[in-house]
Amino acid sequence: MNVASILEQHADERGDQAAVIGSGRVRGEPASVSFDELRGASASLGAQLLSSGIRPGDHVSLLTPLSIRLYVALIGALRIGAVPVVVDPNLGLRGMRRALGRVKPRAVIGTSRTLALSLLLPELWSAKKIMVSMRPGRQRAGGLADVESDASALITFTSGSTGQPKAVVRSHGLLLAQNAALDSVLRQGPGDVCLATLPIFVLANLGQGVTSVLADADLRRPGFIDARPVLEQIERHRPQSVVASPALLQRLTAEMDTGWKGNHRFDHVFTGGAPVFPDTIEDLSRLTKTPEGVVTVYGSTEAEPISHLAGFNNDLLAAVKDGAGLPVGRPVDAVQARIITDRWGEPMGLLDEAGLDAQTITDGNAGEIIVTGEHVVRGYLDGVGDDETKIRVGDTVWHRTGDAGRLEADGQLWLLGRASAKLLTDAGFLYPFEIEAAVRAATGLRCALVATSRQLVVESPTAPSPIASATLDDIIQRWGIHSLKFVNQIPMDSRHNAKVDYSQILD
Repeated sequence: MNVASILEQHADERGDQAAVIGSGRVRGEPASVSFDELRGASASLGAQLLSSGIRPGDHVSLLTPLSIRLYVALIGALRIGAVPVVVDPNLGLRGMRRALGRVKPRAVIGTSRTLALSLLLPELWSAKKIMVSMRPGRQRAGGLADVESDASALITFTSGSTGQPKAVVRSHGLLLAQNAALDSVLRQGPGDVCLATLPIFVLANLGQGVTSVLADADLRRPGFIDARPVLEQIERHRPQSVVASPALLQRLTAEMDTGWKGNHRFDHVFTGGAPVFPDTIEDLSRLTKTPEGVVTVYGSTEAEPISHLAGFNNDLLAAVKDGAGLPVGRPVDAVQARIITDRWGEPMGLLDEAGLDAQTITDGNAGEIIVTGEHVVRGYLDGVGDDETKIRVGDTVWHRTGDAGRLEADGQLWLLGRASAKLLTDAGFLYPFEIEAAVRAATGLRCALVATSRQLVVESPTAPSPIASATLDDIIQRWGIHSLKFVNQIPMDSRHNAKVDYSQILD
């Protein structure tokens, strides 16, 4: 059950169709690669790895930016049963060294430029250096390694936003299940074109026979991209859909306000990875043919997707203003979701069904969100991180997302923010999005709830309007907030500019 087999059928049936259209940001990158060319180049790379002594199960580090060559390297390693390892440069040199030291790659694949950078990483000095080539070579006839469904297929690392980065291990079976779960949300088909900014979605596109256009932008900081080249790509390739963070998409709408004359609109905009507020959905609807075309996708590194929500109506908006949190739709068919008593930070380990049922919260009350499914990661490398995020009930593994939420009787899932950021009040726990989303929906002001000081920090460079001030006063009294503080700018995470960086907010 080799996940690389997802390429074979499309290469046979639509070999000449573009599989990936490059961004042009990588030196020497071809303009595009067809499904057949991608199969040939990846098979050649797989043969090169085998001739270098790499065998099934060996870890292979990918030092390749988001590009056509990244997918040649990824699929080439998968073809022979090796395990590609992707370490995010945003971890910094120290973080990258720590991550690579844990996985101990036997080879590193990259371009001439990125392989030179490996000199800064002693953990790669003894690894075999493999250059990504776009030439199919003579080894194209090489078949796929026959691997078990639970064999490791890909290792990535979490951002570390809630602690040390964890090594996430996805099996071949899990990746295939993830592709199927994403297909149920994206609903794309062979011949469609998608503007892609997130690597895992490109892999899903390849499985669906969809052409991926790699965004011409520095995706290391999506909230700060130069949007004009991306808008030019949209007009040139006219994709039906885009998958991107809300911060990146809002860079596109901001650029449109500077006099952009393009007229192409997407059928669907898929966005997530950060809170998607009602005003953000309204703004992003300018990119789509209909307002319902904006789809919020809720998930995490360990469970993608969990749920999705298409469009936004007045009933949902009223509930947000009333403190319901952020709606993220109904869980996808491939996942089971539960709300349990909030014990985040306390390992729960092994439970039986009765024990899990006793922890489960119903009737739309708040607690921790946990999920299970074939596409949900069962554990981390060497079990490091399992104690805090996994609950095992017999053979079933539930993942603790670290998010707080509510699950209503009609199946609607509401996101309340990180469980670790909750505030204890006389009435129980108060979660960030209950108040932050309410303030933003009612006043248009971005804010952050600081649990340690029971303070609400509001982004307002100038004095808010009398109506906004009155609304803030009402909210403070209703939720028992101790103080209100105005700042010029709420600190956001440096990478995506999309999530509040609570650690930088001074009490």
